[in-house]
Amino acid sequence: MSTHETDGPSDVDFFKMFGVVLGALTLFTASIMVLANMLDADEGMSNMEMERMSSRLEPVGQVRMNADDPDPSAAAPAAATEMVAKAPADLVEMACAACHTAGVAGAPKTGDKAAWEARLGERGMDGLVASVINGRGGMPARGGSALSDDEIAEAVKWLVEN
Repeated sequence: MSTHETDGPSDVDFFKMFGVVLGALTLFTASIMVLANMLDADEGMSNMEMERMSSRLEPVGQVRMNADDPDPSAAAPAAATEMVAKAPADLVEMACAACHTAGVAGAPKTGDKAAWEARLGERGMDGLVASVINGRGGMPARGGSALSDDEIAEAVKWLVEN
């Protein structure tokens, strides 16, 4: 009997199996990449959602490389600090319409007086406003917006009345 004989698989068998597994993983990865490219990630997004996403991705500032460069923030200091009052309908369009127009996840639809009156009867106006501020069911706190408490109250009042 030779001293080089082994009972287990040889190196050649190992490399054959390794090649098969590596090839299968490569094929799997390539097919996932092709599938991902075929799916359109923006297909289900509305224009409003796209605008919100774009605004979240905007840079928060600019870098001045030397003191001679103009200060980018000096161009419109009043615009950055000036608060513009928005009409309640605009607030609703900005923060509420995405769900309340279509009735997403059971949200009462805009213009459905009976649904809004029922909720108003259950919780009252203060309760409805508190639900928006704190979140309720599928609705995130503040309806997923950055509206102030007063703006939320105006939007809720508009939804109930219209």
